[in-house]
Amino acid sequence: MSMLKQLGYGLALLVAVTGFLWTQHLRLETAEAAQASAESRATQAEQDSLSRQQTIDTLTHTLQGERDAQRHLQTVQADLRREIDVRKARLKELEDENQAFKDWAAEQLPGVARQLRQRPALTGAAAYGQWLSGSDPLHPVPNQPNP
Repeated sequence: MSMLKQLGYGLALLVAVTGFLWTQHLRLETAEAAQASAESRATQAEQDSLSRQQTIDTLTHTLQGERDAQRHLQTVQADLRREIDVRKARLKELEDENQAFKDWAAEQLPGVARQLRQRPALTGAAAYGQWLSGSDPLHPVPNQPNP
């Protein structure tokens, strides 16, 4: 083989090896970029996951607080209902015991008091003011001796 042929083959081999190495270098850079991108996405996904977990924990804690408050309110409501029932029963007992009170409660209200309870259906402040100014004034009852 002549020197020129060997030099040609050597140069061709050098170009082939250089091309191969350059291709490998590009593949390596592409793989590293893909790895960096994947790591970045993984880090972002992990941060998103942590953020969502914190939100879930906060909502769970809030829900538990709301449930506790609801149980407390139900207990208070039950206590109030029991107290109302006790008071109603006590009032009924007092009504049954006191005949004078029963008679007084059965009487009709005086005419003046009945007028206080009679109101037309009003809508708005102007209508209420007009009704007040147009109604008959109440006069004081003269001193009456207590029975």
